[in-house]
Amino acid sequence: MNSLSNAETSEVRRIVTTLTAPHACAVVRASSQSINNTTSTQINFLAGATVVVDTDGMFDTSSPAKLTVKHQGLYLLGAHVTWANNGTGRRDLYIDVNSSSIVADRRDTATGLGTAQSVSTMVSLDVGDVIEMTVYQDSGGALDATTVGGGPKLWVVRLT
Repeated sequence: MNSLSNAETSEVRRIVTTLTAPHACAVVRASSQSINNTTSTQINFLAGATVVVDTDGMFDTSSPAKLTVKHQGLYLLGAHVTWANNGTGRRDLYIDVNSSSIVADRRDTATGLGTAQSVSTMVSLDVGDVIEMTVYQDSGGALDATTVGGGPKLWVVRLT
């Protein structure tokens, strides 16, 4: 019976790890981001970003509003934002894939309360697909997407 060489053993480990490792990324913006009135805006994770996990190199600081898929598969995507207190208008949260919205939440606001929004969905993604978190508000002036509740945050996990 022949045994594997060290190089062959290393290659087998690399292949098994690639096939079984969770492909996941989660980023959190550590500071508030001002969102202009009536303007769809991508959350920029470079400003004080905390990379909670990035097992697949999906987050690149040269494109701080995007996560790029490295392996084809079925993914769970999620996003969360909490808005500064303001009782005027509506708030929208979107997850976009390749610049097209795939899941959204729209809310009217309540006086004296901040608005928190979360969305998630499962979607088949291909290598090179780009995931972004976009927000919108129409309070009458600029309004912060705040760090209350640990966000804004965007995450992606490959399921299969």
